[in-house]
Amino acid sequence: MISARGVAGHEHTRKSRFVPRLLRPTILYVATAVAGIVLFPEYGTCSETLSIPSDGTHVLSQPLVLGTEYVIEASGTFYYDNGVDEDAAWIWRLTEWRQDAFGTYGCLVVNGQFVDWQGTSDGENYFIHTFSPSHVYQYDVVGGGEPVDFYIMDTNYGDNAGALQVDITPTPEPATLSLLVIGGLAMMGRKRSIEG
Repeated sequence: MISARGVAGHEHTRKSRFVPRLLRPTILYVATAVAGIVLFPEYGTCSETLSIPSDGTHVLSQPLVLGTEYVIEASGTFYYDNGVDEDAAWIWRLTEWRQDAFGTYGCLVVNGQFVDWQGTSDGENYFIHTFSPSHVYQYDVVGGGEPVDFYIMDTNYGDNAGALQVDITPTPEPATLSLLVIGGLAMMGRKRSIEG
C-alpha cells in the first residue's frame, strides 16, 4: 500500500523530471544552429543577389561550391530599344511578348552561353519555352568551384536602360537542412528518452 507521503514524493519526482523536457526544444534549436555551422559551412555564403546592368557589363558571382546544386533565378525587365522591353528570355514586340530565338541579342547570358531559361505561368511550376508574366525565370546549375559570369548580350548598348536581378540559391536550402537536422536530433532524443 502506498502512503500519501509516498504518492506526493512520487509526483514531486515526476515534476522535477518534467522541467528539463521543456528545455529540450531550446537545446535542439541551439544544437541545430551549431551543427549547421560545423557540418554545412558553405551554405549561406553562396546565396547572393546580383544586379546585371543592361550596358553589357560582366558581373561575377561568388565561387560556387564544387558539386553543389544551385538554382539561378533571373527576374525583372530592362529597356531594350525604342519602346521595347526585355526580360531574361522574352522580348516585347509590337503588341505581345515573344520568345527570343536561341542566340539572338538581348538574352541574359550565363558563362558565355545562352541557356534555356525555365518560365512559370502559375508561379510554382517551371518549364522551358514558357513565358512568365511575373518575368521570373530559373536555371539549374552545379557548382564547379568557380564564379558564374553574367551579362546581357546586345550590339548597341547605348539605348539600353535598367538591369535584371539574379538570385543564386543552393539546394537544398539551409532552412531545409536545418529541419532535417532538427528531425534527426529530435528522433535521437526521443529514442534515448524511451530507452531511459
